[in-house]
Amino acid sequence: MNKSARSRKESAIRAARLGGEILLDKFREGPRTIVRKGSRDYVTDADRESQKVIVEFLRKRHPGDAICAEESLKIGNQDGLLWVIDPLDGTTNFIHGYPCFSVSVAILQGSRILAGAIYDPTRGEMFDAELGAGSRLNGKPIRASTRTDLPEALLVTGFPFRNPDGLDEFLLDFTGLFRACSGIRRDGSAALNLCYIASGRLDGFWERGLSLWDIAAGTLLVQEAGGKVSDLRGTNTHLDTGEILAANPEIHRRMLAILKRNPLRGELENAKKTR
Repeated sequence: MNKSARSRKESAIRAARLGGEILLDKFREGPRTIVRKGSRDYVTDADRESQKVIVEFLRKRHPGDAICAEESLKIGNQDGLLWVIDPLDGTTNFIHGYPCFSVSVAILQGSRILAGAIYDPTRGEMFDAELGAGSRLNGKPIRASTRTDLPEALLVTGFPFRNPDGLDEFLLDFTGLFRACSGIRRDGSAALNLCYIASGRLDGFWERGLSLWDIAAGTLLVQEAGGKVSDLRGTNTHLDTGEILAANPEIHRRMLAILKRNPLRGELENAKKTR
């Protein structure tokens, strides 16, 4: 990674920490100002304040870069370097006082993720990665798990709460994987799920309906930790489609084989082709 890109990796870490400090202060304060964006989709004053401090920091430090943040903010020409920011991943958890949420910051050049940082302020854990230079937790290298037997694997997922029409397909995926593994968790922060795959705490993660800011930094963390990331068909459209499967290579292969057997997936693919 060149000096400029490394500087942006350091900026991603600092930005994520700044946002996380805002979230932790707001979390400790208690009741929050909540605005409903859509069905089961909320934004709080904490989201907005975290985003504000992150964007101000990045604009000052890298004024020529474009920025795309979750709360409807796009700044600059996105043909060059692009910052992708999720100022609070796990908003529903945050609202309910459930301490599982994070800040995610990534820098992209075209479709390449150059660097990323994800910060868990309640645990003081900073996960970061840079292209070609590995992944770290609080400065120490991390690796994806080496487990190869799916019956021994602990998986994690997210529910399609924004798209109830996808529930039947999800439940078939869930049933197939539940029968094949040792357990499945759902904790409400896709960014942290990817961190836990990268650090070997969990063995496999799948979800659909996500956005670029949910998965950009985490994708690089998993890849640089020796894991594999794809969409639910095994191709590399996850950043565009929001369908993601992440695991170590062998668990990824085994999970993908089960996901591909879902009969509803074939029906939906055929329906799309005939439209």
